[in-house]
Amino acid sequence: MKQNGWLVILPVLLLLCPACKNGADPWREDIMNARRAAPEVVRGMRLRIEPVEDEVSADQPVVLWVFLENASKMDKAVSTEMAIGNGLYLEAISERGLGPVVFKSARGYPLPTDPAARLVHYTALAPGHYIGRVVVLPPGGFEPGEYAISITYENHIPSCLAKRDFTSDELVALAEAAYVRLWTGELMSNLVDVKITAAQSR
Repeated sequence: MKQNGWLVILPVLLLLCPACKNGADPWREDIMNARRAAPEVVRGMRLRIEPVEDEVSADQPVVLWVFLENASKMDKAVSTEMAIGNGLYLEAISERGLGPVVFKSARGYPLPTDPAARLVHYTALAPGHYIGRVVVLPPGGFEPGEYAISITYENHIPSCLAKRDFTSDELVALAEAAYVRLWTGELMSNLVDVKITAAQSR
């Protein structure tokens, strides 16, 4: 009797969840859609990305605009070390975010042990202001298909020198006042979709 009951119930469940019938994970799809809608805000900062073109051929580069924004009501000092593999880390997921990860850049860069080595690689952002970067992914990195791409901004260096030309005596006299406190942590951007088509015939 129970076995017959399950035979009746299962088709109903599949009708209610057509994505399940196709082997998709509806919960994962909801998460991906939420990430497309808006990037997270962490302690007043937000990372936003936009593709220059959302459809390119496999023999063309994928170009992304990256914006590190102050979403708070007070000034924020942030590290401007923002290149892929150094402060910015990219992830690409196939099947518009529902497939496996096909690219993930290496993460992490060393924290200088000598405070005096922390040169001026920062900017002060007023509320609503941002700094931008252009990230170019060379042609040939992706097979034709549809990809969901995100970027993570990371800084774990708590401070840097306020200017480059302090003398040794000034560093001793100023002590901590010679340094600027930086925003630290990780920010995950919104998710963007990019379609790669077959390379154009020449």
